[in-house]
Amino acid sequence: MKKIIHNMRKAEIFFAAGLVVFLAVFVFVSWSETRKEPSALAAGQGIDVLGWIWSENTGWISMSCQNQGVCATSDYGVLFSHTTRESSGYAWSDNLGWISFNAADVVGCPSGSCTARLDPNGNLLGWARVLSSIGEASNGWISFSCQNGGNCAISNYQVAAAGDGTFNGFAWGDVVPGWISFSDDSDGTPGPSIYEARLAPEAPTVTPTGTSIIYCTDNRVPIFNFTYDLSNFYNMQSYEITVTKIGDILPVATITGNIVRLPGETQSVTYVGTTLIRGESYNWNVKVTNFISQDSPVTEMAGSPDFFIEVNRRPVVDFTWSPVFIVPNLDTLFTSTGVTQCFTGDILRDCTSAFGDTFFWDIADSIYQGTDDATVADPTVQFLSSGDKIISLSITGDNTGGPCTETKNSGELNVNKPIPEFQEQRP
Repeated sequence: MKKIIHNMRKAEIFFAAGLVVFLAVFVFVSWSETRKEPSALAAGQGIDVLGWIWSENTGWISMSCQNQGVCATSDYGVLFSHTTRESSGYAWSDNLGWISFNAADVVGCPSGSCTARLDPNGNLLGWARVLSSIGEASNGWISFSCQNGGNCAISNYQVAAAGDGTFNGFAWGDVVPGWISFSDDSDGTPGPSIYEARLAPEAPTVTPTGTSIIYCTDNRVPIFNFTYDLSNFYNMQSYEITVTKIGDILPVATITGNIVRLPGETQSVTYVGTTLIRGESYNWNVKVTNFISQDSPVTEMAGSPDFFIEVNRRPVVDFTWSPVFIVPNLDTLFTSTGVTQCFTGDILRDCTSAFGDTFFWDIADSIYQGTDDATVADPTVQFLSSGDKIISLSITGDNTGGPCTETKNSGELNVNKPIPEFQEQRP
């Protein structure tokens, strides 16, 4: 009997031990399933999100393994693509487990476009998902904007990235995480020293795209064109352009100003500085600075030299007309003499055929009078109808190049209807 009892107790011990092992394996498998390590994030795929966010119900959520220096053992993080501005990767919560920002995990979201993304204004749209809650009542959905469901009139919430790269605002995670703050520990609970979510610093880049020169003015001003990217999502603040004469070390001018164009658009900057020397060649470079004072690499315009200042001055064209009040079928005199400028070397003079300067007028809807035609300096014409007119004059200097053209648009020149004539009639 004792042997039987002993064997029964032994069996109970083995059963209990087996049950413990089974439960341990079950818990481990379940834990492993919910804390599945995300695949490593390849460098250069996008801009990392650093820092922490705060759930009112479940506490801190880490946006990157860099927050605690655990990337060697748990390589996770959230990032945004340089090109599409869409999210990928994972955040981690000790209470919720993995929160996915991957497009594949948010397919079938409740409404709107599913993949989380930053729009051009820095608003974060779309959804993330708590993987451990899939299949439960809330299904783990986290919405970053009331625009996802079009319910902003009921609950106006929005997560957005400011110009300095820090996030602000609230996301909504239903009954489990509740409201999630991206920039504030809402109940004052002590937490990580860096609690706001922010885009990782990354130097901007700038690309010079060309140099254009307005030769048909007295000072031949170059215009520098460049674009910049928003790969780091920090708004650009300013530019600095340096112009140097070929063969010199010190620049002839440094031009600074504020960025006024959007990413990908051409920013054009007109030269301001010491008068550039005719017959000389110049190079220029540019850098841009964002709102957190990060400079792009100094980038030089491709090719050497970048631009050349012509030796000769081109004509500076202008013209007038008389009478100012123009009517059809009456003479109108267009005058360039005295208001145009041509050059012989550095000597300023009127443009005239006597020096070999050539003229070409484009006066639509008119007939030249007498022996005048489109090649004289001061033609007389009669317009055939009333209405707005566009007139242009092109002049090529004898040895100064061209042509240079001046155009007067419809806002400046209008042919009026004839003044009515009154005749007295007997009653």
